[in-house]
Amino acid sequence: MKLYVILFFCAASMAILTGLYGLRVNGTPTVTSSEIEGIQKAKQDFKAVGRPLHILNLSSLYLGPEQFQLVTLSNPLYGINQDKRDIFFTSSDCFKYIIDLSNQKNYEKIWIWEEYRCEKRSVLPLDFFIRPPFVHPSGHSYTYLAFKLPSKEFYKKDWVYEHIEYFHVNELPELKKFMIQLPYPYSFLEELAPEEISNLSKGMSGFINSHYVVWRSSFKSIYSDLDYKVFKRSDFDQFLKKGPYVIFNSRPGQRCLVKEDKICWAHNTGHLSQLAGESGMTFFAGSIFLMTIVLAILLNKIKQQKKEEERQRLALQVLTHEFRTPVASILLVLESLNKRFNDYDNDTQDTILRLSSEGHRLNRLVQTTRNYLRLQRGNKFIENKWIKISSINEFIQDQLAQVSELFLFVPLSKDESFVLDPYWAGICIKNILENSLSHGLAPHTVIVKMVGQYLDITVQDMGECSFKTLDEMSSAFIRGPRSRGTGLGLNIVRKILKDIEGELFFTSHPTQFCIRLKNQKKKLQGQNRDFSDFAKEEV
Repeated sequence: MKLYVILFFCAASMAILTGLYGLRVNGTPTVTSSEIEGIQKAKQDFKAVGRPLHILNLSSLYLGPEQFQLVTLSNPLYGINQDKRDIFFTSSDCFKYIIDLSNQKNYEKIWIWEEYRCEKRSVLPLDFFIRPPFVHPSGHSYTYLAFKLPSKEFYKKDWVYEHIEYFHVNELPELKKFMIQLPYPYSFLEELAPEEISNLSKGMSGFINSHYVVWRSSFKSIYSDLDYKVFKRSDFDQFLKKGPYVIFNSRPGQRCLVKEDKICWAHNTGHLSQLAGESGMTFFAGSIFLMTIVLAILLNKIKQQKKEEERQRLALQVLTHEFRTPVASILLVLESLNKRFNDYDNDTQDTILRLSSEGHRLNRLVQTTRNYLRLQRGNKFIENKWIKISSINEFIQDQLAQVSELFLFVPLSKDESFVLDPYWAGICIKNILENSLSHGLAPHTVIVKMVGQYLDITVQDMGECSFKTLDEMSSAFIRGPRSRGTGLGLNIVRKILKDIEGELFFTSHPTQFCIRLKNQKKKLQGQNRDFSDFAKEEV
């Protein structure tokens, strides 16, 4: 395998590896044990160096399951309508739901509150607010119901301050409006959203918001102390800024490297971009280096190919120049023989005619080669000279002149004129004729037809072709089993036909080669003008 091909595949492989690395960075994350250990270490390192704002222990703040309801319960109980629960801190609708609540636990405390709010009782028991249950079936705490009573007896900052531990956490925002400043840790709880407080009460590992990062200090079970450390979010983000991981609140369908309850850990894109940048730049630099080498080799190959073309062109120029003198001499000899043509017998005359035909053929070849060497027409291999022939049948008969006895000729029933390049068309036709005689079996037939503006010249024989397709048999230097030539005949024919806007078709059983030529009426005038200019240059 050539060196530049190997280098090209190396460069392509490096580009593919770079792409795969990018997909690994940006694609669906797959966590490894080292990444899990790295995340845990990041948490531990921050807890070791970070300064917590608060240490919150819900288990010691809300003692026992009854008081813990002040954290967990927030909705009305026992089927009380949400819109009607506020009647319990008014004096209206007295005892309306008392029958529905008569079978509930601690019914006595519910009854006492009904009597007090409806002014059937003047005072409450001294321990009414500090003994369980602390939450009324409406979902409000008893302290909140008292705080909201119109009598204003409990609407006092001192009383709220003394009983704040018996208010529900969802009621703290309203207390803040009343007191301006709540004591810690209720001031912190008041800032949290209900969902975040619910996460804490359920013993989750922690949560984050725009201001805080909250983590459980120890996580043995949900029944262990609910001890949490509260850190500033900005401090933690700064700590993670140069590390490989970031955190954010998870959402449905969110892709996380590691998920801890509501906290989602993911790769730090900035850190990964840096790593990917370093690796990517290495691959990129390697690819550029290899591609530079490949380009240099290709440029050198093109340079060598150009030199080879120049060498071949020079060889063709030398051959053309050297052919001119003997061809001119042959034509002069033929001219002198033709002056005494009638003095010879019939056999000699036939020989002279044959020599004259071949001499003029050689002369046309020399002139055509000179034109090819002088004129460049884009990607075309040959130079065209369109000529209007008055008779198609006569033109085909001229091509069959030397082998007419070997072919059955089926001419046009109605002869026509046609515009083509007779020299190049003649070369194509003679090659097909020779091909039929070399490889085919008699009888050999030439059929001429007009199909619209196209002329079809079909050469048919009864032989069997050893090739399956025209592409296969027209490849350069491909020879059949009976061939004695160079294997270039059909290859040359297809190239010539392409430049004179013709086509070659092949069918088998019987073997047929059909040359299709286009009538070049529209190009005749322009082509004649081009050759007229060329003739002036020659003069």
